[in-house]
Amino acid sequence: MNAKLVEEAPFRDQLQQDWSKWEHQRKKYLNIVTWWESSVKKKIQCIFMTEGKERARDDKMMENVYSICVYDILQELTQPREVYQITPVEGQIN
Repeated sequence: MNAKLVEEAPFRDQLQQDWSKWEHQRKKYLNIVTWWESSVKKKIQCIFMTEGKERARDDKMMENVYSICVYDILQELTQPREVYQITPVEGQIN
């Protein structure tokens, strides 16, 4: 579980909203330990794992995009370019 996620405002805000919902469900359980162990703990773990997987996927996709860009740039640099000869036009303008 990556605890640094909690430092990010959007993730923390969503977690706080979820926490409010979970607190309302606490009445349905015999005690707070049962509520925590059978419901909240699992949900928190799932949220963190899901977020971690999504970020890892996004990071991998960005890495692939950057690799493609670097490859394309290197291919352009290794291809021969046409050189144009500029001829003077003095005296040709009327």
